[in-house]
Amino acid sequence: MSIPARRGHQQKLTSVTAHVEDIVVRNVQKVIPEGIQTWWREYRQAAREMRRERTGDVGEPEVIGHGVAEAEQRSRQEGASEFRTRVAFTVVCG
Repeated sequence: MSIPARRGHQQKLTSVTAHVEDIVVRNVQKVIPEGIQTWWREYRQAAREMRRERTGDVGEPEVIGHGVAEAEQRSRQEGASEFRTRVAFTVVCG
């Protein structure tokens, strides 16, 4: 098998893995009750506020929805890369 063929296969595997991960996350989100999701958002916001008060760190302003698509794409790619590494390790180490 030539190197370009491997890269093409690897890209396809990455794409398929990212797609499967996306499906899993979306479906898991559907089964989490709204009350728990609301509680988690409020908890995270309170934790951020406490950290800001404690450290005085203003941090970067949060802009809802800004860069979400790019972040999701990077996350899928990183997850797929991690998955490939695990598979390769399993194959090599048996």
